[in-house]
Amino acid sequence: MRVLHIIPDMPTGGAEMVILSYLRFFKDDRDIQMHLISLSSNKNRLYERMAQSEGLSISYLNQDIMDNTIVSRIKQIIQLRHAIKAFSPDIIHIHLSILWMVCFAAIGTGTKKKFHTLHSNPEKTSYGKHVYVDRFCYVFFKVRTIALNKEMAEKTNQLFHINNTLVLRNGINLDSYHNQPRSELRRKYGIPDDCFVLGHVGRFNKVKNHRRIIEIFKIVKLRHPNSKLLFVGDGEEESLIQQRVEEIQLKEEVIFMGARNDVPSMMAMMDCFIFPSLYEGLGIVLIEAQAAGLKCVVSDTVPKETTVTDKVYRLPLASDSEIWASVVLGNNDFKPAPITQPIEQYDISNVIAILKEYYECE
Repeated sequence: MRVLHIIPDMPTGGAEMVILSYLRFFKDDRDIQMHLISLSSNKNRLYERMAQSEGLSISYLNQDIMDNTIVSRIKQIIQLRHAIKAFSPDIIHIHLSILWMVCFAAIGTGTKKKFHTLHSNPEKTSYGKHVYVDRFCYVFFKVRTIALNKEMAEKTNQLFHINNTLVLRNGINLDSYHNQPRSELRRKYGIPDDCFVLGHVGRFNKVKNHRRIIEIFKIVKLRHPNSKLLFVGDGEEESLIQQRVEEIQLKEEVIFMGARNDVPSMMAMMDCFIFPSLYEGLGIVLIEAQAAGLKCVVSDTVPKETTVTDKVYRLPLASDSEIWASVVLGNNDFKPAPITQPIEQYDISNVIAILKEYYECE
């Protein structure tokens, strides 16, 4: 079986990390040959370097995906069509907001099975005329939608007037979060053992709400002076957040680690994980934080299904930052959120088993 994944670009994000995990898992599989096409160019970023060093099967079409003129889109579709025909897949698995382009590029290529994973809330990524375009693609081209949780699947069915959305959680290697050398790692980065470390992992964009994290940490720092804030990730708003940190005179207290391929090690240095996202499709990094045994303080906009340990505290996004700081430090009467399912359901081997069933049975 030949499976072709297609994605717009390869920055450091949850969707991209999940696809890399698929490629790793099937790298030496005798039954399934898997390849990834990125419509953009290889910009030598973290995930692109990881894919190259690990020998993962990936190619780049060097397209300017931001150029949405009619002439450019036609050229992009034609180029993508050639790439699809060259690989001759049995299955095309589409990711993110390129559904209509891939569907038109695949016309007449002989590929009968198509899947589209929605990596975020469909109401946030498909709106206005895009709803009708996506709905047409799902029905006319017989594309099977995949959501990251049950709530998201229900929203997808309702928005696009379909009734067959599949659920496939993003998966991680749970074993990699065990037995990390916390003290050794802290010494490496100059963090004392007795320092309270509040941490966050995620791209620097508005959805992740980094400005709110800084606001909360400022209060934490006043109440618990021996504290640090650890940011892991990169993105378009990183320089703005760094500037804000300097403005409120916390430059020495906030550590920017950049994009990393050793997230388990980064989490091992944390005492509490904070996640006040405006919205999330799943929030796989929250599963990672729980796998690392961290206390997690998260917004109520993050799907409830991600509560898999008794260390998750859910707060209304609109709650005062003083309240958030109190929960972070444990000076409150808030109780952990109810556990929804075993964390083992997010182990990559279990997720892959479900994915294979979808590929083979559809």
